[in-house]
Amino acid sequence: MPSNLLHFVEQNPRYAVVETSRRSAGGTIYREYDQYQWNQPGDPPPLGDRRRPGGTGFTQAEAASWDLSRVPKTTADSLQPFLRDAEAAWEQWRSSNFVAGSPPSGLATSTKGSFTTPHNGGVAFEGGFVFADNPARWTLNTVYPVLP
Repeated sequence: MPSNLLHFVEQNPRYAVVETSRRSAGGTIYREYDQYQWNQPGDPPPLGDRRRPGGTGFTQAEAASWDLSRVPKTTADSLQPFLRDAEAAWEQWRSSNFVAGSPPSGLATSTKGSFTTPHNGGVAFEGGFVFADNPARWTLNTVYPVLP
């Protein structure tokens, strides 16, 4: 587990992550985790306890005490390859969703929303954006890796 994520969970035991997928692509290792949050008033089982998510004692009864996020947590071991590949994926998506012409025909097929790129080497990228047409400007709000 990447040290920053591990450190966060160690400092915040009401959260837990369980690695579900791993891909090596573009010079880095991407990992995807299920992320959980303790939903009970008392303390969760201590770190390393088998009743925590991912442990051998994590039963259906134990799972009822944890909320599973609908969105997995993804990480990259190295920032530079992630940024390079995420930017390339964004540019590829953006160039295929640009419509030449002036308003009202529009400059973009959508003014805000999200994008998803095809999997390349087992990794895709998703993110959120806004397009403004006066002046014409794309703003990428967030981007993250997605593993199949």
